[in-house]
Amino acid sequence: MQRAATARRPEAPASSRRAPGPLPPLLTGAPRFPYGRHIFDEREIAAATEALRDRRLSGGERTLRFEESFAGLVGAPYSCFANSGSSANLLAVAALCARERGPRLRAGDEVIVPALSFPTTVNAFLHHGLTVVLADVGRDTFTVDAERVEACRTRRTRALSLLHAFGNPCDLDSLLSLARQRGLLVLEDACEALGTTYEGRAVGTFGTVGTYSFHPAHQITTGEGGGVVGSDPSLLPILHSLRDWGRVCPCPRCSASGIGARARSRARLPADWDPHYLYALRGYNLKPLELQAAIGLVQIEKLPAFKAARRANFARLRAWFAEREDLFLLPRTPRGGDPCWFAYPVVLREGRLERAPLLRFLAARGVETRPFLAGNPLRQPAYRGARLRAPGPLPGADYLVRNGFFLGVHPALEEGDLAEVLRAFEEFLAGRRGATAAGAPHSASASRRRATRRSATRSKQ
Repeated sequence: MQRAATARRPEAPASSRRAPGPLPPLLTGAPRFPYGRHIFDEREIAAATEALRDRRLSGGERTLRFEESFAGLVGAPYSCFANSGSSANLLAVAALCARERGPRLRAGDEVIVPALSFPTTVNAFLHHGLTVVLADVGRDTFTVDAERVEACRTRRTRALSLLHAFGNPCDLDSLLSLARQRGLLVLEDACEALGTTYEGRAVGTFGTVGTYSFHPAHQITTGEGGGVVGSDPSLLPILHSLRDWGRVCPCPRCSASGIGARARSRARLPADWDPHYLYALRGYNLKPLELQAAIGLVQIEKLPAFKAARRANFARLRAWFAEREDLFLLPRTPRGGDPCWFAYPVVLREGRLERAPLLRFLAARGVETRPFLAGNPLRQPAYRGARLRAPGPLPGADYLVRNGFFLGVHPALEEGDLAEVLRAFEEFLAGRRGATAAGAPHSASASRRRATRRSATRSKQ
């Protein structure tokens, strides 16, 4: 399988003339085996350069093409391209709060969110006055299940947020069934899970809205970037309006939407007011750049190869850890799930290995690791005093906070790279066994001395 080139810095004037091939290193002193890597080559550079030469930096034809292509990629009726996955989460929540018709969210409503979350999964709800209730996650799935969600539900619960952590899908059958029974809106955070399917369908397309990230470490990249998809067409003009300052432009798409008609009927502006400056919502500026869209269009074409590489790398790591289940928990995927893994989650069996010395050992050998997202948000200083709570202890999330970290599986990692990563683990385990064996005679003799002293004391008595 051919691997894509990793991100490099072109030599300025010559980059457009150079034949496709490896480019000079971007960074010095970086880890030999990073958890994530920009993966692009001359095709993306050429596409971005062409976009710049068109003198259109934002909100152009490439952005519209990327939105259409991405919607087709995941099988959604539409998508809205934003400048990051975090912005996509913000837009999704804001759109459900701004919607005037149909099920919506209001300040004071409760939303159930996984206790193992990324900060901006949680923040989007808090910024809109919603109360976040944390549901615990499985130690080997990293996701919520229906039983844990039901334990969090109250009469104020209006929505359920699902995070497909590390690309591992939630057990969607049971969770969506519960959501239908309880009348809950479902928001899917698939920011780490592009390419993951559940029963043959892309995750992110099951809920009311779904979000994706195109961060450099994720399955495809636009440099930074994110997307929102949904099944309800009435949300699309709301998403675009919120992304573009809250305005309602006079294009056919906006003019035909209910939001545009209502804004015009409610406006108290002069008859000659420029319709480009009609604002229907209290929006943001979360627009992407045209060069991001140009890069993204190339990356979409490469996703099948990226997916194959990630799955092969994950399988290689899992096979090694599967031989050492006495020390490590193995990731578990629900039936019907087919993950496109963002990373390999390593979970130590508590009491068998110490994480801190292992992480130091790996870092010294150039193996980059990361903790599990934000861990349990209740333990983060940002959320003291926030409208955030849990119905009880969160043993699953807390276990992963103490015992988890993840490794890269990105397509730039070759077989030899993975062999060196695993060799570092083997060296650490060998050193640990050696230290234990070396300490054994000392421990045995110490035990004999203590027994002798106890015997002598009893004899005197």
